[in-house]
Amino acid sequence: MPGTLVLACPDWETRLRQGRSLVPDGARGINDREAARAIAIFDRLRLPDVVGLPLLAEAAGDWFREIVGVLLGAIDAGSGERLIRELFLLAPKKSAKTSYGAAMMLTALLMNKRPRAEFLLIAPTQAISELAFAQAAGMVSCDDGFLQKRCHVQEHLKTITDRRTKAQLKIKTFDTSVL
Repeated sequence: MPGTLVLACPDWETRLRQGRSLVPDGARGINDREAARAIAIFDRLRLPDVVGLPLLAEAAGDWFREIVGVLLGAIDAGSGERLIRELFLLAPKKSAKTSYGAAMMLTALLMNKRPRAEFLLIAPTQAISELAFAQAAGMVSCDDGFLQKRCHVQEHLKTITDRRTKAQLKIKTFDTSVL
């Protein structure tokens, strides 16, 4: 698709070992204001399954915060079109990846301006799907009240609806038997 931004880093392993960014240089600075807004929202979310319910500002790695900023800040200034529509995330620890992914998708839902938009977090297994939903729903429930008022959590559907825009975050399992 023309204008689509690609975040692929074939040299990711080398970059990690050298302490370098996992975001390609050409992907930076798309919309710095939206990127900063995304990181600010992400940082205010809490980890619901950690003692003390730490903010992601304290608990999340800078490497992931950078991905959040680039992904959610990748909006063409002229057209308003989103330049990144999908992200395949592979991280060393399953629980960190699941928590961070849930937080990033909740951040996307909160930043969204489009009425009745649909956001999908697709997990490879039912267990990871359930964990991701538990993390996202937990982030809503352990908030000081803002998220609880803004978001409607439907446990049986694994769906979180933004009451303001009616947009939905759905967490699903990618079942290989469907293939």
